[in-house]
Amino acid sequence: RLSLFLFNRINQPARIFFRVLIQVFFSLLVSWILVTISMKTYFHYVLNYSPNNNELLIFNGLFSMITLIYASVYISHHYMHKVNITRKEEEENKLKHVEADFIDFKKGINPSLLFDSLETMLVLMKDDPENAEELSELFSLVYRYLLSQRTHELIQIQEEVDIVDTFIKMYTYLPFQKIDLVYDINESFNIVPGSLLVLLERIIRSCICVPDTMLSITLEVSNDHLHMRYIHQEKLRNNLNQADLEDINRKYSFYSESLVTISVSNDIKTISIPKLTIDESCHN
Repeated sequence: RLSLFLFNRINQPARIFFRVLIQVFFSLLVSWILVTISMKTYFHYVLNYSPNNNELLIFNGLFSMITLIYASVYISHHYMHKVNITRKEEEENKLKHVEADFIDFKKGINPSLLFDSLETMLVLMKDDPENAEELSELFSLVYRYLLSQRTHELIQIQEEVDIVDTFIKMYTYLPFQKIDLVYDINESFNIVPGSLLVLLERIIRSCICVPDTMLSITLEVSNDHLHMRYIHQEKLRNNLNQADLEDINRKYSFYSESLVTISVSNDIKTISIPKLTIDESCHN
């Protein structure tokens, strides 16, 4: 037991086969030394004579077999436990992957946006068929983008900004705060598909709808981040906070150590999105 504990702490050598051989040999050596010393001590002080070689051989052989059985049971149990732990981790990872896919599937459908758009479309079909047709086209473009980008890991910022413009036009027909998006992005970098759409929708739904007032949102680029800034007038029970970004940060954690963060300064709320770049050397 001492040798097994010792080798588990040392964790050397690295190759399992040699480690098992050395571990078994060391256990046998310790067993021979302990049995030999114990027998000689017992025979000398209790029986008053020294054991012969045959007696030492028999006892050492017996305890060596016990040592081998004990070591084999321990090692087999140890590696069976490691295999079970590995399989359990694989099952947990598969479960997390399924749950993540289900969350992405729900995000792709976005039932709140779906029902709001269809309800508005039903009203416009009676009063203004032309606007209803335009809303239908904008709605189809946004949803086609959401569903098509589920297979992409990263996307160029310009593609996302283009669909954001379409998204804002669609929201002008919905009963929410109207948006004025200001941006001047002259560089190329990547983000997770749908990030701006999700954040923009959460900003709109978290802000109080003030009639005849535009919600101005500015996109600014710094060295490492894309910043979304706006004057927040948020609802008391539906304010946007860091906990609402867990699903987005779960994706960003695969590509960057930096995550999407929210900061507030005076009346300005800033959402900082990491700029992602593709390392070409990873394909070599």
